Amino acid sequence: MNRTKNTIIDAFWLLLEEKPYNKITVKDIVERCQINRNTFYYHFHDIPELLETAIKNDADYI
Repeated sequence: MNRTKNTIIDAFWLLLEEKPYNKITVKDIVERCQINRNTFYYHFHDIPELLETAIKNDADYI
């Protein structure tokens, strides 16, 4: 997995520590990562896909 994608996933996990899943926006994620919205959408279709990828990524690590 590439560095930008991992950065997005890491930012997502950090945001989950701060607020509920349903309150996290793409804007929150891109601001945390200091990336452009298009970069987010290059890697993920939406936040549910990001969640699924993040969970799979962690499961693969275990």
